[in-house]
Amino acid sequence: MECWTDLALPPEAARLRCPTLDNEAGHSSPVAGFRDGGRWRGGGRKRPVCVREPALRGHRAVQGATYTLMMVDPDAPSRSEPTKRYWRHWLVTDIKGNDIKKGNIQGQVLTPYKPPSPPANSGFHRYQLLVYLQERNEVLSLLPSESKSRGSWNMESFLNRFHLREPEASTQFMTQNSHDSPMIQAFRGDVRYFKDKPK
Repeated sequence: MECWTDLALPPEAARLRCPTLDNEAGHSSPVAGFRDGGRWRGGGRKRPVCVREPALRGHRAVQGATYTLMMVDPDAPSRSEPTKRYWRHWLVTDIKGNDIKKGNIQGQVLTPYKPPSPPANSGFHRYQLLVYLQERNEVLSLLPSESKSRGSWNMESFLNRFHLREPEASTQFMTQNSHDSPMIQAFRGDVRYFKDKPK
């Protein structure tokens, strides 16, 4: 099943039309909206685990222009204490406008895609996908200190260093660890996770 995120929508109206299910590690992940050819693992009572990146398409991308795509979690490790905010889940530069229009995300991968994996008891996390126009003809790269860790990324510094202005497009979705969700536990048939146990 594919679910296209139309990054051409203005940020306030952008949406990701994908449900979430939990993976074998116990984390909720968007499971629809991944490219054909994505591999799924699991069987029995386990839920599918997607190992491919989301399929994205931007109708308003300019032919001949070059873009940067990033996916970050501003709520790491939790929304109440985001000490690792802007955890970098995906960073791709030098994506051609024609490729974004077709949903073909090809470019220089600075950070390989890592699916959402919010820790247990950390509540909902926002996962933000942002697309920036690369206005200057320069090579974008991470500093050695940025390459060492995905967490606590100074996204603002990266944007300023490479003169990336406001995002051309954005969207976000929210998910949480499956152990924090009574609904997912009920789906598993495990009622002990309900706060109000049925009588």
